[in-house]
Amino acid sequence: MKGCGRTREPGKELDSTAPSDVVEPGGTPTDSGQPPDASDCTVDAGTAEAGWVELPLADHPGLDVPGASAVVAVPASLLYVIVACVAADCWVALWSTCTHGACGLEWQPEAEQAWCPCHGSVFSKTGAVLRGPADRALAVFPVGRRGDSLWVHRPL
Repeated sequence: MKGCGRTREPGKELDSTAPSDVVEPGGTPTDSGQPPDASDCTVDAGTAEAGWVELPLADHPGLDVPGASAVVAVPASLLYVIVACVAADCWVALWSTCTHGACGLEWQPEAEQAWCPCHGSVFSKTGAVLRGPADRALAVFPVGRRGDSLWVHRPL
């Protein structure tokens, strides 16, 4: 299975470091804008019993195209995320609600950032706060592809 981002070992938190630059809505990235290494896009999926949630691409057409994104809700799995294709065969999944004011986030594909339209908070694709008023990072979930489905890990 291919995916993007880092995997998390049980009992360890993901590193939420991020570049300090912020791209305004509709802007362009100020960093290199390069996609992550292919080694960062390998995620081994487990089973549904282990917390992996299947997202059939048929339910989210176009999500396999770089720049595409979708807000995905799977209430039975308590999964509410923005899934974004940041490069070919490379995805990120971020909690879809701002940690400041419980407002739904919008994905900015050109900057690879999530933006809160309510108060202006900006989050990196790693979930780190790039601009407040939010002061807590977003939860980030490993995501990968197997066949015609994406799989997101939602720890039990």
